[in-house]
Amino acid sequence: MNDKLDKIKSKIKDYIPYNSKVALKSAATSFVLAFLGFLLCYVIFRGGTQPYHDIVVGNITLPGIYKNIDFYTYYTFIITYLIMFFTLNRYYNKKIILNENIIEISMKYIIIGILPAFAMLLIKINTIPAFNLSFCLYLITVIVGLNKTKVKKDNISKLASSCFYIYLSSAGVLALTDYYLPNVADRGTKYFVPLLWILLCIAAYVIYQFAKGKFKCYEDIAADVITSFTQLIIPLCLFSLINTRYFYQGAEYIPVYYSRLKKITIALIIILLFINIITLIRIILKKRKINSLSISTVISFTSICIWDTGYNLVINTDQFHTGETAIVYQQIVEKGQKWGSEFVSVLQGLGFSLSWLNKIVFGGKYSTYTQTQSLLLVIMAVITALLLYSIIEHKFLILLIAPIMPLFYMNRIFLIAAVFLLLLNPRIIKNPFKWSYYYILTCIVHVWYQPTYGGAVAASFIPVVILIWYKAFKNNDLFDIHNKKNRFKLAAFLLSVIIIGVCCIPLLYNAIHFLKANGYETMIGNGVSVYQTLTYEPNYLTGFKFLDIIIQFIFKFGSGLAAFIIMLYMFTRYVVRQKDEIKLIQGVILTVSATLAYFLMLPSIFTRIDPGISRIGGTSFIFFGFLVIILIYIYRSEIVFKPIAILICGLSLSACLYMTYPPYLQIHQKANSIVNIPDDAIYVKPEETGLDNLGYAFVQDEQYINEAMVINEICNYLLKENQAYYDFTDKSIYYLLTDNKVPGLYVSSMIAANEVIQTEVINQLQKNDVPLVFINKPLRYMGISESLRSYRIYRYFMEQDYRFIKYKGCNFLVRDDIDLTPVQDNIEFLDANNIIGVYDNLIDESLYNANLLEKLTQENISFENNITLNNKNMYIFGSDPYLVFESKSQTEIDNIQLIEINLKTKPISDIAGQLFVKTEKIDHNETNTIHFNIKSNKILIPLYKYDQFMLDSKLINLRLDFDNAVDGTDITVDSIKLYALDEKQKTNYNQQIEQISMNVTDNRLDDSFHQINLMNLPSQWGQSFDLMTKRFKASEVASCEQTQVEVINTSVSVHFNMNQMVPGNLGEFLRLKLDYEDENLRNATLIVKGIDKNGNNLNEEFQFVTISSNLLIPIGSSPNCLQATEITGFEIIFAPEKDPYKVKIEEAQMYQLIK
Repeated sequence: MNDKLDKIKSKIKDYIPYNSKVALKSAATSFVLAFLGFLLCYVIFRGGTQPYHDIVVGNITLPGIYKNIDFYTYYTFIITYLIMFFTLNRYYNKKIILNENIIEISMKYIIIGILPAFAMLLIKINTIPAFNLSFCLYLITVIVGLNKTKVKKDNISKLASSCFYIYLSSAGVLALTDYYLPNVADRGTKYFVPLLWILLCIAAYVIYQFAKGKFKCYEDIAADVITSFTQLIIPLCLFSLINTRYFYQGAEYIPVYYSRLKKITIALIIILLFINIITLIRIILKKRKINSLSISTVISFTSICIWDTGYNLVINTDQFHTGETAIVYQQIVEKGQKWGSEFVSVLQGLGFSLSWLNKIVFGGKYSTYTQTQSLLLVIMAVITALLLYSIIEHKFLILLIAPIMPLFYMNRIFLIAAVFLLLLNPRIIKNPFKWSYYYILTCIVHVWYQPTYGGAVAASFIPVVILIWYKAFKNNDLFDIHNKKNRFKLAAFLLSVIIIGVCCIPLLYNAIHFLKANGYETMIGNGVSVYQTLTYEPNYLTGFKFLDIIIQFIFKFGSGLAAFIIMLYMFTRYVVRQKDEIKLIQGVILTVSATLAYFLMLPSIFTRIDPGISRIGGTSFIFFGFLVIILIYIYRSEIVFKPIAILICGLSLSACLYMTYPPYLQIHQKANSIVNIPDDAIYVKPEETGLDNLGYAFVQDEQYINEAMVINEICNYLLKENQAYYDFTDKSIYYLLTDNKVPGLYVSSMIAANEVIQTEVINQLQKNDVPLVFINKPLRYMGISESLRSYRIYRYFMEQDYRFIKYKGCNFLVRDDIDLTPVQDNIEFLDANNIIGVYDNLIDESLYNANLLEKLTQENISFENNITLNNKNMYIFGSDPYLVFESKSQTEIDNIQLIEINLKTKPISDIAGQLFVKTEKIDHNETNTIHFNIKSNKILIPLYKYDQFMLDSKLINLRLDFDNAVDGTDITVDSIKLYALDEKQKTNYNQQIEQISMNVTDNRLDDSFHQINLMNLPSQWGQSFDLMTKRFKASEVASCEQTQVEVINTSVSVHFNMNQMVPGNLGEFLRLKLDYEDENLRNATLIVKGIDKNGNNLNEEFQFVTISSNLLIPIGSSPNCLQATEITGFEIIFAPEKDPYKVKIEEAQMYQLIK
């Protein structure tokens, strides 16, 4: 048995590199071969068709990109590299001599190694301030000078660091002064640098005396005293977190809700100062030897580097992303929703952490949410820096690393580095019980915080768990079960693990369910492809677009693969041969676990690829820009090719610097920060807005506040207790601002991109009383309407008894059983764009024609632009056509209640009109204008509905503009009549408008959801129809007389008739089988015909680009089609292309999506 094991071990060793040259040659050759495999994979699969298993739609779906190729190429590189690396190791092992010499580090290697990082830093900072340059030269002089004496290296680092501590301490004094005596600080800022240099000169003298041996008898204690003394007041820098002064429109503004933050900060400063004083006393009493960097300095320096002192208090008006996190505490704690079953945030525990932190520090007001995000960033950075402090021996390195840690690109990945650093701690690794408990704790917290990344990291440590307990079993008396104490320890440990596991079952269930629900369909419905990222604007670094695209692409997609290559090299060359158990486990964590974690995260981070660095780059930087450096640091003594290691560290640091700008010598500027709030920012108060959860805030988007106020108002008027509104626009932050609960499980419908999630959302909606749906101006980050993105949810509302209303400019769906009396006065039953100029011939003229004030005819025209008059007929020729009619009677504008525009004939095509009114007090501008459609030869404009015109002023002229009209259009205006109306006439007029609106089709609802241009969508679904057949039920076949048409120079229409009546809800999708004679893209238009729910003719248009394929056209995504009483047929219009083409029509079948 032992012989067999020995043979297996011997064979395995053949695939492990014998020395560094073997590993290096294998790595280089494997990279070339893996890259060739990557290219070959791309060539083979680039023409593939993305399979769809559901009607998911997103940025990937529409353009027709083959998303899976991203995964195929990436994994091809990894697998090819692994196979070739181990195969080549076996080959090169036979040819390379085992002996090798360690290449020692020299100054030239150090310079070459840090050159990439230095070059990146120079590019980022653009120019080097004189102070920064002189201070760096000063530090270099101190280090070089001390290095030439017999001073210990440890003391050199302490003394050199002390010079930097003097700078930090000086900045701390400035921050303290700025907090309590801001005027003194303002005047003293200009003297900061000269006073600092005086202190540095004194420090130089002390160091000189130190170098001459004046303190030789007590060199160590003197170095410790100097180091501790110069760090004594560094915590005063933390005043920079709370001393920023703000000015708005020339006056100082005192932020509201900062009192708790100030108290917490001052308390922390006092604690850290007390610790520093005790430490200094103990050093003087010779009771303690310290490191070159204290914990209080780590906390202070990291905090001030990360904290954003330049934030101008203008709130983030991104209603979607902020809503994902800002509302979680409110929904779980204040609204009492059950985690996972009644409310789900995609950002999970991260959202709760942020919103809870905002609540306890700032009172939960959204106006402070940006500061909360910055505060969480500071907390995570400090935790990470402290964990790093417990691992590395050369503490002063944290001063270099902390400001540029590439860990905080996005808040989803905040915990990854912290978990690795915690489990790397040698004091924890020594005790398998302690390490296991910490591991379990990190699993719970990280999976709760973010299941996707937390689950990957938790799973990646399983090999380490096995290794630690294997080593404990092999080398430790702990497993001597004859010892009663050991039996008790093991039993207690196992029992505690079981209890913890049972308690975590709900967390684990929710995490697994969440990951399963957000699976394949979500992957292909989010983000963009790798190939598409090359077409986006890069993060500009050099100023040369092509070069910046290459740099970004390498950092974004190459840094993760680089980390994998380095970690595999280090594992096979040094980790597997490590005799020190602590170092061995550290090496396994930083190679095996890190690599596994990255690979397990790939499906998630590749799912969403956005412009910029995106998730793939942000996550990769943690491994390449941070963990790789720590790995090299821990194994620095074993590494043979140290120059290469230094170069790798330089490249890793350049990745860090690519992400951030280190404020090493800007601390004094942060200590005295003055921020000007933009003058055009709007200051809002809760007593005016009614939005208490928003608080006192500055906004630059007036619509943001208006929408929130309208939602809050209509909810207060219409909703009863335990009723809720549903946001169908992805503006989930309004739930927080209006203090409403989320009734539909997920905070945003955009996230509900597959059947599983949409079904869960609908089930939750059915459990709640939701009489109101907000549908105003959806965000549509994915570029498609909600009726395509979340079709089932959209259909659910369309099939319920909801009606469309426009209240104070915002669109809603309101359930029919809701009494609208409280809001009746502010409801526009039909928007002006639809009622004016569309149904005006239906208005009884007797309501108004007796009160004529003035008639404007062609004789009143004083100016025409790009309109030709020919025998009193008017024709459009050119852009921006308009007419100006002068008023001769100078009628008082507030007497004019109604304007009637009479055209000679109805225009052949639909064009839009725009009326500008000029009086003695108002001029032609977009504020004083009225838009309308011209679909009849008479347009009635009820001027009394527009408050801006009801002024004590005389009418001067009217300007009539025509939009969307082609040259040659006849728009002859016979007359414009101005009428007065009394209150009774206004009432009668309004009643007629309401009556008309009840009998005509209100297209505003259809306009809210119906996306006419479907691009490639029908082809995408049609190509995968066989994979989705179980989701559909066949309804009715449409037939046509033509089976083949030829398109040459003009469009060709093909008409389909239904064999029997098909209600819209039974024919949601139309499947067409078209056969083109070639594979070129073709433009086509589908027109759905029938009878709408109001008995009017239905003509709904869909445009798309397609090739020879099965088409699955979502006609139900138009509310008019879905709610139609009857669909009678279709018309397909094939547009002409550059060359003639033929198309054969094989089949037309209607389908209903199975609920």
